Amino acid sequence: MKDYTRIARKITWVLFLSQGLSSAGFIAAFTVNALVAVDLTGRTAMAGVPGALYVVGQACGALVWGFSMEWIGRRRALAFGQVLG
Repeated sequence: MKDYTRIARKITWVLFLSQGLSSAGFIAAFTVNALVAVDLTGRTAMAGVPGALYVVGQACGALVWGFSMEWIGRRRALAFGQVLG
């Protein structure tokens, strides 16, 4: 018989740590992108451009993905996303 409580606790910690590291990496990349944009252009007004492009790209991707899920069905689209990932 397996100790499901111990296994669940271990899985929870792994998910917590991976999500925390992922969030920290995302925040660091967002900050570095702003600094690089200012360094490349020489204008502080351009600091938000990389972040804005990232958000717009994600919004466009979500729109395409949403329409594809409607067209081919939710289960098939999720399976296709797993294969792509």
